[in-house]
Amino acid sequence: QVMEEYFDLIKERNEADQSLPKIEVLSTFVFTKLDSLGFEAGFNDIQESWYSSDLLEADIVLAPIHKNDHWTLIEVNLQSNTINYYDSIIGSRFRSTAPRLMRKLFERICERAGVSRQFKTRIKERAPVQGNGVDCGVFVCQNAEKIARGVLVNTRQEEMMAARKQMMIELVVGKLMNHRGTAGQLLRRLPPVSIGVEPK
Repeated sequence: QVMEEYFDLIKERNEADQSLPKIEVLSTFVFTKLDSLGFEAGFNDIQESWYSSDLLEADIVLAPIHKNDHWTLIEVNLQSNTINYYDSIIGSRFRSTAPRLMRKLFERICERAGVSRQFKTRIKERAPVQGNGVDCGVFVCQNAEKIARGVLVNTRQEEMMAARKQMMIELVVGKLMNHRGTAGQLLRRLPPVSIGVEPK
């Protein structure tokens, strides 16, 4: 739920700034259904509430992927018809079913909308790499935020502690910060906020 709340904040930030790409977000349950049930059964079981009816009108669709206790990220670029896959663990990048299933999903959604489109899949081989076994979710959120701003996706392991604190504050406040400077610099400019528990 925290993951989806953060992605909703990214979408809301972009909606409020017309200079940024139009973002839509897929629920984590979409991939889970497609992967666990198989594409056809999963597609038939997907609830419309898990994605927007305006999906194809977006510039970019962001989809957090969760499998085997690991978070990764799909970026669907609807301007270039490209499915980009970001995995912060190098060894698992080429084993995931997510790029293939997301390609089939969007081609099916387009077909049902009466639009003929074919998508390319790209594994982002230069995607940022985590340095431990616990920060995949933070990497996904930070990568998604950068993609939504159209800036270089250069998330680094040494940013994780500050990024976690920044994200906690953003989730409590219900709004993303103005991303100028490092996460640490942003935190120093904020008024004190009392938060009892830090997410793991």
